[in-house]
Amino acid sequence: MSAPKTDRADRTWLLALPGVGYLVVLYAVPLGLLLLASFRIPEAFTVSAYVEFFSDSFNWYVIWNTLRSALLTTGFCLLIGYPAAFALAWAKGWVQGVLLISLILPLSVGIVVKAFAWTIVLRSDGVLNQALMAIGLTDEPIRLIFTETGLIFGAVNVFVPFMIMPIYSVIRLMDPRLPEAARTLGAGPFYVFWKVVVPLTIPA
Repeated sequence: MSAPKTDRADRTWLLALPGVGYLVVLYAVPLGLLLLASFRIPEAFTVSAYVEFFSDSFNWYVIWNTLRSALLTTGFCLLIGYPAAFALAWAKGWVQGVLLISLILPLSVGIVVKAFAWTIVLRSDGVLNQALMAIGLTDEPIRLIFTETGLIFGAVNVFVPFMIMPIYSVIRLMDPRLPEAARTLGAGPFYVFWKVVVPLTIPA
């Protein structure tokens, strides 16, 4: 006699054990040991290293720059990825295939190759500066390499696929009848987007 369905469902967490074990052994344990070492001096455990670190205003400046770059990168990824995810979900046939390939293919390129490619694009005689001078937006090259702007350009290029895919997955599962029902009840496009579509895509 086969086991009840509830018993089988309760054991599905066992499938996660290999992945969890891998992450614990190779990531969680080394990070835990590193954190423990940060509190330790030859004589005892202390927080003096953290007190010294956070007492330096330069370190706060570095932390703020890091958080600002991360927030800007996330914002630009969302700005680009949100409409791109809808375009990908609503595309049909070979168009959707081309969009998926163009999204997944860059993930196979190493980060070193991407960084080298961006140096070619952003350098003083690169494609971007040449284009800006050609259309008359600037009279001389703009310094973009080794700046926060260049960093955000590269980071968005790396992370935008990871923004698009979760949103795309949720949109694919969204019932298309819900926005239609809101429109039949008199809701305008802007209201439907903010009150129906956005809440449904928030889990992504």
